[in-house]
Amino acid sequence: MTEQSSYSILTFFGKDLFTHHKTYEAFVCANWRQSLRKYNEIFKAIEDHQAYDREYSAFIKKLIEKPGCTIRVAVLTEDPEIILGFSSKREDVLDYVFVRHEQRGQKISNALITPNITTFTHMTKMWLPIWQSKYKDWKFNPFA
Repeated sequence: MTEQSSYSILTFFGKDLFTHHKTYEAFVCANWRQSLRKYNEIFKAIEDHQAYDREYSAFIKKLIEKPGCTIRVAVLTEDPEIILGFSSKREDVLDYVFVRHEQRGQKISNALITPNITTFTHMTKMWLPIWQSKYKDWKFNPFA
């Protein structure tokens, strides 16, 4: 566990998220799916909301269950049931990072992203300026 001033970072193997950490699993899957749809114009254009939710939930689960996947969850240090954000990565590939709107600007995403990342797989309008300013050397590859 990495501890920051008011929050801590917990790290789990992806496969363990679905068997031992149901609260964190629900937060990760729901916020990944919903924020991708909200902040990516291509996913926003999908009219069949039920199909998107069903199929993307299954896709997220497949990514998280891949060997080497780790999930990092930012929680309040005083109450680890209060989740502030998460990241999902496989070796040097960042699949997703999310921080609650209310907690943005506190550098939580910096703590969630490990320094070995070279590639990322998901793009949102929130992520685009961050990538262009802070992570210019990273490659976007949705198929990694």
